[in-house]
Amino acid sequence: MENEREEIAARLRQARDAMGLRNATEAANHFKWNVITYRSHENGLRGLTLSVAAEYAKTYGVRLEWLVTGANPMRDFGIENEIALLPDNQMKEVLDTWRGIMALTKLKGKTTG
Repeated sequence: MENEREEIAARLRQARDAMGLRNATEAANHFKWNVITYRSHENGLRGLTLSVAAEYAKTYGVRLEWLVTGANPMRDFGIENEIALLPDNQMKEVLDTWRGIMALTKLKGKTTG
C-alpha cells in the first residue's frame, strides 16, 4: 500500500510538472488547494480518495486511470484537451490565431468560388 501511494505521488508530481508548476506549494496556491494537504499527497505521505484523485486528474488534464494505476497513456491527446491545458494567455493566442485562420479561409473561399 505504501509503495502504491508513492507511485501515485510520483505521477501526481509528473502531472504538476507537465503543467509547468515548479513545486507542490505553487500548485496548491495556483489551484487554491490546501497547501499542507496537497504537499502530503504529492510527497506520498497521505493517500488519496477517489474523489480527490478525480479532482486532481481533471485539473491537470490527465486520465484518472493513469493517475491511480499508471495505465498509459497519461492523457487523451485530442487537440481540445491540449488547448484546455494551456495557461490563459497562451490559450488566447491560440484562439486568436485560429480566428485569423478561419477569417482567411472564408476570404479565400469568396475569391475562388
